[in-house]
Amino acid sequence: TVGAVTTYGTPSRSDDVIAKYSSRGPTIDHILKPDISAPASRMISTESKDNYLITTNPGLQIDKIYMKLSGTSMAAPVIAGAAAMILSKVPALSPNAVKAILMYTAEKRGSPLEWGAGYVNIAGAMDLAMNVDPSVAANQYWLKPLAVLPSYELINGYAATWGQTIVWGDSAYTGNSLLYNKSVWSQTIVWGDTIVWDETICWGETIVWLTNVLAETTKLDAQTIVWGDTIVWDETIVWGDTIVWDEL
Repeated sequence: TVGAVTTYGTPSRSDDVIAKYSSRGPTIDHILKPDISAPASRMISTESKDNYLITTNPGLQIDKIYMKLSGTSMAAPVIAGAAAMILSKVPALSPNAVKAILMYTAEKRGSPLEWGAGYVNIAGAMDLAMNVDPSVAANQYWLKPLAVLPSYELINGYAATWGQTIVWGDSAYTGNSLLYNKSVWSQTIVWGDTIVWDETICWGETIVWLTNVLAETTKLDAQTIVWGDTIVWDETIVWGDTIVWDEL
């Protein structure tokens, strides 16, 4: 699941925020969502022939062959493209490893219930992917000799610091989890399966699930979350006859 980010059309990431329409976690079955976040508001892409949305909303069209839309459906292709870039350079990586690399290098922002592991950092993901050796045996250190990994990336002058967090099922793991070719990166493991990790679970944020959970040493319960204050459905998207496609 990819969270939607509003960029306000500026080159700097400093003013980027989670879009009002982006879904918040957790899921009803206690899974931590979203997994990661990416730009999604007023994204420009190619339009299909005889596009119904353009016919009914001509203001969305740009130069007759492009259109702009907002939504998590525009954020997901950003992550898909990032994964394709990684695999083009390191095709031996498993899907789990690619996903973990994208999460680990993502810039940590606000609550993981809104941002997931963080704001995608494609340059950082490429740096990490090209410095690992997928042929290394499971549970062995897999960074290449002399590999020096940055702790942040400069994106249009903005320092995007690696969050070093992996969201797995209902847990968020931090630390050096990506420095080893763990069995969880194998082709046979389904993301979110119950795995015994050797890292410490570090929430970093107070996350409240439907059942009691230890968050920053304090036990809280579902009554603490006020869903109406977190997600404003009626002000962002009109679910009836009108959909606000051009949301900021």
